[in-house]
Amino acid sequence: MTIIWVILLIAQSAFGADALVKETVLPNGLKVLTKEVHAAPVVAFNVWYKVGSRNEPFGKTGMSHLLEHMQFKGTKTLKKGDIDRLIQQKGGIINAATWKDWTYYWEALSSDNLELAMKIEADRMVNSVIDAKEFKSEQTVVLSELEGDENDPDRLMYYQMYALAFKEHPYHWPTIGWSNDVRSLTRDDLYKYYKSNYGPSNATMVIVGDFDTNKALALVNKYFGKIPKGPTPPKVTSVEAAQFGKQESVITKAGAADRLLIGYHTPAIGAPDSYALDIIQMVLDSGASSRLYKELVDTQLVTSEYASSTTNRDPDLFLLGATARDGVKLADVQTAMLAEIEKIKSEPITDQELQKSVNQLESSFIYGNDSVTDQAEQLGYFETIKSWRFLDTYLANVRKVTKADIQRVAQKYLTEKNMNVVTFVPEVKQRTSEQLSVNSEQWDGNRYCAYKRDSLQAPSSKFQVPDSKLRTNPKSEIRNPKLVAPTRVVLDNGLVVIVYPNRSNPTVAIQGSLNAGGLLDPEGKSGLAQITAGLLQKGTTKRTADQIAQEKDFVGMSIGASADTESASFSGRSLSKHFDLLLDILADTLRNPNFPQTEFDKLTARRLSGIKQEQDDPDAMAFRAFSGAVFPKGHPLHALTLDEETADTKAVTRDDVLAFYKAHYGPQTAILVIVGDVDPQAAVAGVKQRFGEWQPTGPATRPQISTVPVQTEDVKKVIPMPDKSQVSVLLGYAGQLKRSDPDFYAATIMNYSLGGGGALGSQLGYKIRDEMGLVYNVYTTFDAGLGAGAWYAYLGTNAKNVDKAIKALKDEVAKIRDNGETADQVQRAVDYIAGSFPARRLVDNASIAQTLHGAEFYGLGMDYIRKYQSLYRGVTLAQVNAAAKKYLRPNKYTLVIAGPYTEPAQK
Repeated sequence: MTIIWVILLIAQSAFGADALVKETVLPNGLKVLTKEVHAAPVVAFNVWYKVGSRNEPFGKTGMSHLLEHMQFKGTKTLKKGDIDRLIQQKGGIINAATWKDWTYYWEALSSDNLELAMKIEADRMVNSVIDAKEFKSEQTVVLSELEGDENDPDRLMYYQMYALAFKEHPYHWPTIGWSNDVRSLTRDDLYKYYKSNYGPSNATMVIVGDFDTNKALALVNKYFGKIPKGPTPPKVTSVEAAQFGKQESVITKAGAADRLLIGYHTPAIGAPDSYALDIIQMVLDSGASSRLYKELVDTQLVTSEYASSTTNRDPDLFLLGATARDGVKLADVQTAMLAEIEKIKSEPITDQELQKSVNQLESSFIYGNDSVTDQAEQLGYFETIKSWRFLDTYLANVRKVTKADIQRVAQKYLTEKNMNVVTFVPEVKQRTSEQLSVNSEQWDGNRYCAYKRDSLQAPSSKFQVPDSKLRTNPKSEIRNPKLVAPTRVVLDNGLVVIVYPNRSNPTVAIQGSLNAGGLLDPEGKSGLAQITAGLLQKGTTKRTADQIAQEKDFVGMSIGASADTESASFSGRSLSKHFDLLLDILADTLRNPNFPQTEFDKLTARRLSGIKQEQDDPDAMAFRAFSGAVFPKGHPLHALTLDEETADTKAVTRDDVLAFYKAHYGPQTAILVIVGDVDPQAAVAGVKQRFGEWQPTGPATRPQISTVPVQTEDVKKVIPMPDKSQVSVLLGYAGQLKRSDPDFYAATIMNYSLGGGGALGSQLGYKIRDEMGLVYNVYTTFDAGLGAGAWYAYLGTNAKNVDKAIKALKDEVAKIRDNGETADQVQRAVDYIAGSFPARRLVDNASIAQTLHGAEFYGLGMDYIRKYQSLYRGVTLAQVNAAAKKYLRPNKYTLVIAGPYTEPAQK
């Protein structure tokens, strides 16, 4: 079939002068966007459909999302599980997402496997069977996902906001759908919807990466060219009428914090006023120098805030949200937030604010070019809701926005009569001590033996075997990019500097750490390491907290610091032209912090509010109780109760922070990794200039974390949370596995096959989600670091399914431990872990920096990236099954259940 060529060569695009996007339209209406990027032998392949929740009829909400799930359940030629299996065998990644205006399916895999992705997507464009039995099972899974959403106050408020603000337009309902609608959907409803909307004329294909355009288009024509155009999808004709008065809604439910969400009606993407609204968002919420942060967070009214200029295909909302600090009236938060809106309407923003906002938007465009997956998503997203050419004109239109435009637009849209307000007011501000107490008991681990045996998302950016060695298929993995050896230099003071040049995009990323983690917290002052790290950017001897924030935010730079059990870590990202400034600020905050008392008070207050808010989160409560039970008091991995952590936080003083910093912040254990558009020699020289005189605080020692003995008795903890919709379940124990253990790779393969692949790529996922339909999410993991952390399984389910899901989980774990995994199961895990390594861990500067930092931190060597695939390919089936027998203990464990669960009556 002849291809109609529509070619646009963009010489100066938002993606860079050398980046050429080619547009091709097939006779059946399929639009194909191709962009060659030869930095690595990886390709991102997307198919976007112009169908989302806005296309659903009233009473049948949630069809787009449920159909996305069903698209992985098999076609006329591919049986259930084949789609995931085929991609994972080739070391690829596959997933999908649904939102208001779109649904898209994507693969990231080696360039020589591009044809496989095309075959799969062409097949499910026309041949999905929507099996009735699978439909009923997946319907239950989606209801479980919806129940999980209902546990989240912020998600509830978001849904309520759109239900309040939109009366006529289908943005009224959530993408996941209303629960009653999802329950009433039939297989025939879904199949008809599929046949009406999944056709070439309603789709856009995007290919970005290392491929030849002419060869790729020939494959497109081969697999998609003969597919009939299909029916024209029904048009969405509903238009939301103008709002003529403030609308309010209150959610009253058990919780721990008051929350506020404000929404103003705004125009669709590409409207002339939308660019000024984007600038207003940046002025209000673009880092610690933004107006909302300074007037709400810094003044201790709220623990968090955000602003979002939401642009979709149809007119949407400008959103403002905040979570009140404990003890602060929600009315005061609303008054302060609206005061900032009034200032923008009545007073011109400053020249610096305008330029900062433009700089940040420009930076986000460039950061979005770091990976082929991000580039493909941007092209597909904008083509689906507007046009991919929007990317080429956006920044020019942003630069045209004036201060007068911003005032005019704010006065036009951010008005009281155009405003919708949703508040979350907890019924019970704080659970009583009785409610927070945990029902803990030693129990009969064989009690259950009597009963033997996607995703919703908005776009990520505004633009944004036998006993011998397992067989190796050279085409079953993404080849590593053309790697150069990292430059590794140890300064005289002990600081390790690692530099890896990547000239594919003018950006740079930093990742680092030093031995100042929570394991060094003194008794009675848990959290001291986290508080110290959190204060590093809150003032130095050279810069105030505001000056640090202004310098970073003005150029679209990010720098962060935090602490976990093992270390204090820091990271950063900037355009390469701002690399020197990035090093300047990083060195200043690490070497010269002065920990102002006012900033200390603010941070500890936010920390206390955050601790209190955990009591409203079943996941947080379950994980805290689990770690508190598995690891004994005094162990670095032991989690305190909420009351204990609150007391410890209150016990920490500024003097403690100063002493902790003086004792532990020094170059002798520091690692600094730099990846991006830099010259290694110049980068090392820049580090020496800024860190060379940093004096050690003591000898370079490695943290030691003791191994907890094997659990000998079962422990069960139930945390009643009757107001929640879904139950969180954790089952596990101290794992006995360290990162340095020789069988780490065998244990990782075993765990991935069992549950590490998550709900869509593991034995537990196949059994408990796909076959039994009991959960939306289930996974297992080892926390293997400097010390042996926990092994645990997690699942979220409806209260009525808890016991059944736990039994199924235990049965599957026991089966793997007793019988071992099959050669095919192990091979599939190895193919994915080894084969997808470049797409997962070398996809952009930040991920490369994290990988190199991990290699240095755990002593894996600078050749770790080169060796990674062979380390997993060299593991035998016998080693994997030996790891299963060694590390899986389904009869001696800790079980934590948090949520609306009632224990069955004792027999």
